[in-house]
Amino acid sequence: MSPSHPAPNGAGRAAWICLVIAWVCFLIPIPGSGLLIGWPLNLAAFILAIVGMAKHGALGGLFQLLASLIVSPLVYLFGWIFLLGGLSAMSALENNGHADSPHEIDRAADASPREVDVNTLARAYRDDASAADWLYKDTALRVSGRIASIGRDASDEPMLKLTDRGVGLVRAKNLSDEAVAGLSRGQSISLDCTGAGQESGEPVLEACSISD
Repeated sequence: MSPSHPAPNGAGRAAWICLVIAWVCFLIPIPGSGLLIGWPLNLAAFILAIVGMAKHGALGGLFQLLASLIVSPLVYLFGWIFLLGGLSAMSALENNGHADSPHEIDRAADASPREVDVNTLARAYRDDASAADWLYKDTALRVSGRIASIGRDASDEPMLKLTDRGVGLVRAKNLSDEAVAGLSRGQSISLDCTGAGQESGEPVLEACSISD
């Protein structure tokens, strides 16, 4: 008479398979995968564990049953933490993509105009216009120099051309007629303006007013 072998615990094995797949669904960062796939599989594992215990005794499904009741909720919670952390990181990266550059942050932090003389400004644009734009464009500037000429721009608004010892020319725009009326060629002046890049190779300042 050949010895009898215990019947294989198919329900217990199937319960483990369902649990592993459920845990994977809990952890993958796809919204709804845990709720729609993971929990039904966990329920199936719970039922299979009970079947295994009924057929093979307590050890036939006890560990699977405990895993479905204790481990699965923990894995599900960890999966949500992982998903929310990933979404927060993506949001932070997106915000960083639209955030101001460090130079723009420095501009906002520094409310006082950046002081620069005409020579420095003209030389910066002559040497590297892109680098000069990064430093001066859209930045509040206090520019000092001498008046080379007094005229009007294409919009018929007052415009000064500034120089200092004949090095370069800088255009200063948007001054009021009253402010320009008291000025003369060769006069030293200090203006509060906003950098506006360059035109025809000459640095341009906009929204200018005579500094106090």
